[in-house]
Amino acid sequence: MLKVGVFGTCRIDNYNFDDFIKKTKNYPYIYTNKKFIINIRPLGYTVSSSEVLQNLMLINNKKYLNISNKFIFNNIFLKHGGRTYIKNINYDYLVIEICSKKKIIHKPTNYIFPYEIEGRHNKSNFHILIEDESETINNIIKIRDLINCKIILLPPIIEIKNFIKEKNTDVIYNKILDNRTNLIKILKKVSVEKNIYFIDWNELIIKEGISKMLVDQWHFTNYGKKYISKTIINKILSINNSEK
Repeated sequence: MLKVGVFGTCRIDNYNFDDFIKKTKNYPYIYTNKKFIINIRPLGYTVSSSEVLQNLMLINNKKYLNISNKFIFNNIFLKHGGRTYIKNINYDYLVIEICSKKKIIHKPTNYIFPYEIEGRHNKSNFHILIEDESETINNIIKIRDLINCKIILLPPIIEIKNFIKEKNTDVIYNKILDNRTNLIKILKKVSVEKNIYFIDWNELIIKEGISKMLVDQWHFTNYGKKYISKTIINKILSINNSEK
């Protein structure tokens, strides 16, 4: 049985097709069939390579045991509906949706909080840093090596339907597209490394049709979610078959 971890947002959480059985009602979702066990958002809600690496290292080194503050713990591991987290990280494949290079740093602890911060907080306790290209690439390689598994990267969405300004910001459309396009170039660049693969779902969005696949610039339709999930499964099976 192949063990798959899926880090990312609600864009890639629906595997209700074929013979998959959903074992949990809340995040982390667990889907299984005879070939797979899939953990969706197993260690938190993450959008940057830095957050994924941080959370894996906290589990791998058992440093999560040192986080007694509920506000900090919940923001790292239990964002956006998470009820628990999965400590076993011996994955065969890790699927990572990387849609940002932004790091929200909690100054007192230096932990990275995924956007947006949940719970009462003082904004002065946080500052924002941006990953450069080399940091993103090195983080992905470190993730691969840390748990010795194959990585499948997913990008930001650039084929946009119904543009909506980000909450509490005045970011313009072209700037968002430029940032996302740049990040895609970085993900393609690192995907030449051994055991690192890339699925550009923007190509699939064009192929299937924007209205059929997207609700807006962040979210897939139910059809789109399942289409992407099936693509991920087929990619894993293709990699496995090529190694036989």
